[in-house]
Amino acid sequence: MRRLALLLVPLLVVATVGVSCSKAKPKAKAAPKETQAQKDHDTILKFLAPILVTKEDIKGPSFLAFKAKDFGAPCGLNVDDLYPTEGKAGVQLASASVGIAVQEVIRVYGSVKAAALAYNALIGPTGYGCKKSKDGKITITEGRDVSDKVAPKGTTVHAGGFVLTGANEQDAFVIMYLSDTIITFQYAGTPQAVTSAQGPTAVDLAKIALAKLIEALPNK
Repeated sequence: MRRLALLLVPLLVVATVGVSCSKAKPKAKAAPKETQAQKDHDTILKFLAPILVTKEDIKGPSFLAFKAKDFGAPCGLNVDDLYPTEGKAGVQLASASVGIAVQEVIRVYGSVKAAALAYNALIGPTGYGCKKSKDGKITITEGRDVSDKVAPKGTTVHAGGFVLTGANEQDAFVIMYLSDTIITFQYAGTPQAVTSAQGPTAVDLAKIALAKLIEALPNK
């Protein structure tokens, strides 16, 4: 699998031409130039935005799209502080009538190694692999390998699943790692809403999200 960051970021060649002038004119103050890192980040975001989960994927017409929220670090780990991304995009879809919220976040890293380190941190004992949140209000089940449930045939994907349970909330998390990219899927609601919800499960939606990413990759 080719690296997403390398496939998406074009090679830019900048040429400068010198012009001699008899009289130098006062120069207007130049606006701050966009850095190459910012350009690369924007390129990745433009690629990621159209492949994020939609209400059509959820099969829920009452779902509305919102900006993805920071879930926080229930076990004390903030992976974005430890391993900064090259690009990150996300969306949250929620339905008040159904009582369910679905959130997807895609992170692209500067190398496969950085993505692997971030994935191991996310599923490890200080990530979602802990048994209780720092405040003791959230219980987290032992992670299980769901790689075979989300990966298309012939694709090597690492995926871990967790269930987080609070006083009146149940969240199913699926975290997937492919090359230099990590997709985090959260399916949340009250225990009653999650149990009675119609349509795809968190694992089903994670499988859809991964397939959309692989299908959109140039030179896949």
